[in-house]
Amino acid sequence: MDPLARTAYVEAGARFADVIPKAAPHGLAPLNGSAPHVGVVAYTLGGGLALLGRSHGYAADRVRAMDVVTADGRLRHVTVESDPDLYWALLGGRDNFGIVIGMEFGLVPVARLYGGALFFDARQVPGVLDGYRRWTATVPTEMNSSAALIPVPDDPQVPEPMRGRLAVVNPLSPTTVEDAHAFLDRLFGDLQPWTAGRSSTSWATAATPTAAASAPPTPPRTTNG
Repeated sequence: MDPLARTAYVEAGARFADVIPKAAPHGLAPLNGSAPHVGVVAYTLGGGLALLGRSHGYAADRVRAMDVVTADGRLRHVTVESDPDLYWALLGGRDNFGIVIGMEFGLVPVARLYGGALFFDARQVPGVLDGYRRWTATVPTEMNSSAALIPVPDDPQVPEPMRGRLAVVNPLSPTTVEDAHAFLDRLFGDLQPWTAGRSSTSWATAATPTAAASAPPTPPRTTNG
């Protein structure tokens, strides 16, 4: 980890859960997805659509250098300057052009995040997706978000109103709390979720489920939809 250069180097097999806690104390973060147990190299060379992708692009865009064993058995240190064809082939090509055993990549500045989740009954899906699409066109690139349809099991451990299929919208913003409030209030008003929760937290907590589970929750704002 080089906090001044805002870079990190990992070997094959390293996971984002290894990188996040080392970067966070410096106000930095990798462009990881929603699952920190995923391997850094494979995820990144597959493109890497990150949680903060709207603000910072694909994780592959941050790759500085790779140590690669090619089909001829040679170990190569590949950069855009030293071997541009192989460099660009690996970004998105994963292991089709060689085995990457180490990678240097850039980190992005993230101190705190503001976000949460909005839950909707499956019957609301058409209106939710249309409203979500319209909302994304009104907010700046600092507001990242995603929408998903999740089949929730009919299980006693799941609250009864949540059993069955849910639509979930996950907004996430590294902007100020005041700005994030304004963006999310607009979303709350348009979509009327069944229930929702939102809070401000550090990247290390937000990006690591075990840490998020132990963090004190913010009381959810609940509405009937």
